[in-house]
Amino acid sequence: MLKLLLATGLAGCGFSGYLLYHDVFVVHEPVVGSALIYGGCMLLVLGTSLGLVRSRSVLGDNFPG
Repeated sequence: MLKLLLATGLAGCGFSGYLLYHDVFVVHEPVVGSALIYGGCMLLVLGTSLGLVRSRSVLGDNFPG
């Protein structure tokens, strides 16, 4: 599940980065691209956070970090 969330977040960031590049240099609407980049990166952070919380609950308090 963590790998799926992480992959989704990374794909969101990458795709949003492409859209931001396209919007800024081709369409000149950076607001849309910025919103997508922000959303994609927030998905990445959220997925990573959920994965860490889940790992801690599975492994107990001995989980490093």
